[in-house]
Amino acid sequence: MKAVTHDGIFHADDVLGAAILNLAFEDVEIIRSRDPKVLEEADILFDIGNHYDPQTGKFDHHQSNPPTRKNGIPNSASSLLWTHYRREAIQSTLIRLGYEDSEFYQAQFVNIWRYIAGHIDYTI
Repeated sequence: MKAVTHDGIFHADDVLGAAILNLAFEDVEIIRSRDPKVLEEADILFDIGNHYDPQTGKFDHHQSNPPTRKNGIPNSASSLLWTHYRREAIQSTLIRLGYEDSEFYQAQFVNIWRYIAGHIDYTI
């Protein structure tokens, strides 16, 4: 899977977005480019492209009417990625930590990931 963000100066938004994608997907390749051909070949575009459309893999917040959080604050590209891929990021993290084989994990995964995601969403 190819995920593309802008090249040039690193910002917290694109770095955090790359971290979320690296947690969520083992096979993700993060590419930094503005080359239209590279952008066209991407499976996921984040913090570039001027569109937010999770169905087509576009996660940018640079538009005239950006998506907002429940409190009215505009989302960043990384928060859009987190909203869409938080379950995968949490699941793969717990698996990497060795929790996948526990009975509690197997029985309660939905509650576990929702708790962790909720805690992150409301404390950060």
